[in-house]
Amino acid sequence: MIFHEPTLTISPEGVAMGIDVGYKAVKAACADGSHVKTFSFPSVVAPAADALLNSSIQAIGSRKSELEIKVGGATFVVDTCETEPVSSSVMRTELDEFPRTEEYAALVFAALLASGFKRFKQLTLGLPLHTFGQHAEYLARKFRGAHEFGHGEFLVEQLTAIPQPLGSFYAFARNNPARLDNRTSICVVDIGWGTSDVLTASASLKPDRQRCGGFPGGAAVVLREIADQLKQQHQGRFGNLDRLDRAIIENRPLVHNGAEIDLMSYVQRTQRVTTPICKAIANCIKTTEDLTVIATGGAAHYYLPDLRKTLDCNVETVQNPRFANAIGFCQAAIDACARRAK
Repeated sequence: MIFHEPTLTISPEGVAMGIDVGYKAVKAACADGSHVKTFSFPSVVAPAADALLNSSIQAIGSRKSELEIKVGGATFVVDTCETEPVSSSVMRTELDEFPRTEEYAALVFAALLASGFKRFKQLTLGLPLHTFGQHAEYLARKFRGAHEFGHGEFLVEQLTAIPQPLGSFYAFARNNPARLDNRTSICVVDIGWGTSDVLTASASLKPDRQRCGGFPGGAAVVLREIADQLKQQHQGRFGNLDRLDRAIIENRPLVHNGAEIDLMSYVQRTQRVTTPICKAIANCIKTTEDLTVIATGGAAHYYLPDLRKTLDCNVETVQNPRFANAIGFCQAAIDACARRAK
């Protein structure tokens, strides 16, 4: 198969970049000078097999979004097209060991390649809170330095791994300086595909460690609950959670076996799985009397009604919740570069 080679730039100063590798999607933000761009693609990695089908496709053209990435002697294909439907044959990993896999490395390298740059002065990666201690140092060792994955040499001069919700905290603090008040702390509730994280810290970023935590559960458990409800009322399989998620996000009916199904009523009947997670978050926070609570993450919309009811307080959504972590990572990388330049 013919793979697309993005136009690459060797920035003499190097760029700052943040990458949020989630179980569902990779979200990235990179900055060269004053310009910041964001992009995302599914966290789906496939072996590059020399199959007859691939040869046939090569004969009629190439898919420009598909990138061939070499990791550890193996070759993988990462499709960086955000709008392409995810096949029902895809099984997403939700394992805690994901950051140490070759597939994770392929996603990080694909994000570097898709950025269009080859030299990175500072790269920031995020991890769920409950696996941060397990993988942070490993990621710093793994991705700092020079890399060759089939597209020439890429250089990462400095790398920092931070808890994922810290990205949204940083973005919120940078974009809302007037909201930083020493009379209240900020609590970030970050709900992703497979995990929900809570980060509580003062306006000066001093963490309240007794009110921080990570829990299994995010969009995936909600979508599985919806799939179970659908199977009880309709014939057929509903195993492709990505299709359910996209239909809900786009507010369009799900096309299933040629018929359209409105999913909004099913979303409203998911408290059986959202309430226990919201209660776990409430137990972690303990009280909201001294907090400004903000929700972030691509799955925040599934939990907001139940979260507001459980916490019994105002919960606002951070600007651009799906990309907020990656944007915060990038802003932190920019500031780190600025500090070193002084």
